[in-house]
Amino acid sequence: MSRLSQVFLSFKPSRFKNEIKGIIGYWPKDISLYKLALRHSSAYPFRKKKGERNNERLEYLGDAVIDLVVAEALFYRFPTEDEGFLTKLRSKLVSRNNLNRVADELGLPNLLVANLKG
Repeated sequence: MSRLSQVFLSFKPSRFKNEIKGIIGYWPKDISLYKLALRHSSAYPFRKKKGERNNERLEYLGDAVIDLVVAEALFYRFPTEDEGFLTKLRSKLVSRNNLNRVADELGLPNLLVANLKG
């Protein structure tokens, strides 16, 4: 088990909820969604049953939401630019490097349950 997993699992429910509140700015209504969002598929590699819950489905949805929000913001911010310009800029903004940087700034890696090597 990774150090991050140990830290996550040692959190008392109220401590985890406080950490999330510090990031999002309000008390989460359903903390289980945040726990699921932070449970990487590597966390339990020995549990590969169909329907096993990890963050992959929420990641899929979140990626679509981020793409939509950024696309809309760029659409209105650059009203005279063509779709090629908008697509390239959106691609840069939602790149793995940029999203990882934002996650680091928010402190999300400290809450991630994962068993990543390296």
